[in-house]
Order: sequence, then C-alpha cells, then structure tokens
Amino acid sequence: MSNNSLKENENADALAHYSRSQEFKITYQIEEALLEINNALNLCPQFAEAYTFRSELYENLKLYDKALEDVNYSISINNMNAKSYYQRATIYWRKKIFDLALQDCMKCVQINPNFAIGYNRIGTIMGDLKQKDSELSYYNQAIEKDENCYYAFMCREIQVKLYILILNIVWLILIEVNTIKFNIIGYLYCKIGEKDKALNDYNNAIQLDPNDASAYIKRGELQYTEYNRHYIQGYWLKKQSIK
Repeated sequence: MSNNSLKENENADALAHYSRSQEFKITYQIEEALLEINNALNLCPQFAEAYTFRSELYENLKLYDKALEDVNYSISINNMNAKSYYQRATIYWRKKIFDLALQDCMKCVQINPNFAIGYNRIGTIMGDLKQKDSELSYYNQAIEKDENCYYAFMCREIQVKLYILILNIVWLILIEVNTIKFNIIGYLYCKIGEKDKALNDYNNAIQLDPNDASAYIKRGELQYTEYNRHYIQGYWLKKQSIK
C-alpha cells in the first residue's frame, strides 16, 4: 500500500471515530466520546476540528484548562474556523474572563456573520456585564440569523419578561398622558421587538409636542435601523437569485 493510500485510510478512520464521538456526546456518553475523539487524533494529529470537539467534551467535564489548551491548538492549526473561536469564547466565559470571551465572539461572527450562537454568546456576556440593553439586542440578532436558535429564544424570553414587567409598572405609575410616557413606553416596546408599537408611541409624543427632540431622535434611529435591515435583506435575496 502506498503512503498516500495509507494516509487516506487513516483520515477516513479518523473521521469515523470523530463521527462516533459526536454521536456519543449527543447521548451524554462523554467518556465514550473522549475515547473515540482520542482515537481520531491519534490517527490524525493535525485534525483541528477534533481538537475543538475534544475541548467541548472537556468543557462538559468542567476541565476548563484542558478545554482551553485543546481549542488553542485547534486555532493554531486553522485560525479561520468560527466554531473554534466560539468554543474558546465559551471557555473564557466559563472562567469569567469576559474581555477575552467577547474578543473571540467578535472574531467568530467576523469570520461567519451568520453564526447565530456567536451572537447569543455575546448576549450572555453582556448579561454578565450588566449591559441589559445590549444583551437583548444580541439575542435578537441571533434569532434574526437563525429563527431556530433555541438558546437565544430562551435567553431572550427572560429579558422580555423583565421589560414587560417594567412596561406594566410604567403604565400604572405614569397615569398622565404626556410625551415622557410615550417616549418611555416607545423605548420599552422597541426593546422587546414591538417596532410598530414603538413607532406609534414616538409619533404620539411628536403629535403632543412637535418640538420634542427626544422623540424625533428615537423615531429616526428606529426608522434608520429598519431601513438598513430591509435594504440588507433585499440585497441578500437579490444576490441569491443571481446565484
């Protein structure tokens, strides 16, 4: 058997072990998954994705230093894999090194702008940094990228409930109808994704006081964001139709 044929067989066997390791992880058989991924790496020591996957297994076992070592090595082999940066960001997040976690998340979504769980991880980091507005914004971005991003839906639901609670309190406290009430409620509606209701409240504020600069600014920001979103979606659809 030639050296090339031998190498091809080793790579095929490594992929088979890698696939079995993934199957074991799905069924929470972590020790068995580790055994299979180690077999894959013994056959193919430069298998970057396998190191990233073993990092995930070590993470499940809360062996964060080993997890970090593996994902670092994976990135040294292939520094353009979004999933590896996401995995390293997750380890940094577990270790509460939020600046490095955020840096890797940004690299992740830079490589792959549609990597939904990358945006979700940024959201969880923002939550730990007590930046609630940014947290919800990134959950929304994750869902825009992938409407089946379960983790983003779950995290966003917690934040939305908080904003709805605040919204109800505002309705009870601010009995008088004035621009302050419309601006606050518009802001809260915007945060939970109710763009039309937010726009309506900003319009009501401007109708009450045509000189309300705050309402004009917030309405302008909302319309600008929505215009850009529709423009980008239209451009993407046009690009897909050309393909």
